[in-house]
Amino acid sequence: MKKLLLTFSLVALLLSLKAQTKVYYSDLYAKMSASGATAVSVEGSTDASSLITPGDLKRGSGFGSSGLQYGFSAANTIYTVSNPSYASDTTGAVANNQYFEFSFTVGAITSTNELNLTGISAILRRSGAGNKNYFWKYAINSGGFNYIDGSLKTDFDPTANTAGLDQGVISLLGISALQNLSSGTLVTFRLYGYGATTVGGSFAIGKATSSLYALTVFGSGSALPVSLTSFTAKANKQGAVNLAWSTASEQDNSHFEVTRSVNGVDFEKIAEVKGNGNSDVVSKYSYTDTKPVAGTNYYRLKQIDFNGDFAYSAITTAKVGLGSDNLTVAVAANKSAVTVNYKATVGGKAHFGIYNSTGVKLASVEQTVTTGLNQISIPANLGNSIHILNVSQAGATASIKF
Repeated sequence: MKKLLLTFSLVALLLSLKAQTKVYYSDLYAKMSASGATAVSVEGSTDASSLITPGDLKRGSGFGSSGLQYGFSAANTIYTVSNPSYASDTTGAVANNQYFEFSFTVGAITSTNELNLTGISAILRRSGAGNKNYFWKYAINSGGFNYIDGSLKTDFDPTANTAGLDQGVISLLGISALQNLSSGTLVTFRLYGYGATTVGGSFAIGKATSSLYALTVFGSGSALPVSLTSFTAKANKQGAVNLAWSTASEQDNSHFEVTRSVNGVDFEKIAEVKGNGNSDVVSKYSYTDTKPVAGTNYYRLKQIDFNGDFAYSAITTAKVGLGSDNLTVAVAANKSAVTVNYKATVGGKAHFGIYNSTGVKLASVEQTVTTGLNQISIPANLGNSIHILNVSQAGATASIKF
């Protein structure tokens, strides 16, 4: 039993067969030029590389080149005040060819392998005037493009992370045309953007850190004895994440390992859930992660047979906010500074802002924090009223009054 993980980087397509040997990923971030390279190559095992022949990343004619950093970027070429809807809705985006495009050709499929696509994800960023909405389409063998259900997103944040924001995984499991692909099949994906407020507004596939892939397609390389029909992750109000999955049938299924990652690449086991062995009816499973990290959590199932064979599911994500119990505040006697004790669940840059009761910002600092307890001193001229401390990190925020 093998699983195939297809990972499209900004500059490369990483393809690795998931079997009982560890796969080492190459970091291709350094290979991207400042303007965003278009070349796509294959890395991984010989077997993996023989299954696909990749094309290049391209822009549609409605996108011009752009200097927006941290990604393969584009600038809008069409926008008219007299008829802005033409360039700012889904119909206009398609008519104007406002898209990024990439494709690959399926290699030799034999009696011992197959190729099924299970999910797609991207890390995106934009300028303040750039496209704030997007959606995905796919095509087979240069045919018509079909909308991917659930892929439309509106008003995504332009500035919270200048190196890009993870948009989560969109499931491809329900698209029959992307399952059991045959040799020679050309698969093409287009990411359409719209909603720019001026010509030249920038939109980019961007990379948040050097350890993340910016454009990813997930797939399975063989028919699974366990037919996984869904896998979801949802953050709840208590700061935990509820995981749920179901199978249509099972054969020799020993158990599932629930794994979690903070970067979408390096996963660790957090739980084990017993399987149903052999079953031809729908089985439902669940697990609650009570200790997720603040920000985006990546989850993947590792399904293991009684004989030790295993396969991976597609990745699903859940974004968890910061809890106020991660924060304490101490005010200097002369009210000239604030000392913040911040317990970070993951290292990285964090932004701290102090506001008065009417929302006026009094002070702010940005600090690089480490996992665990951090102490930050913030100079501020405080009055006698109530104040608010706001902390944001990894796309999550928390506030506390003092």
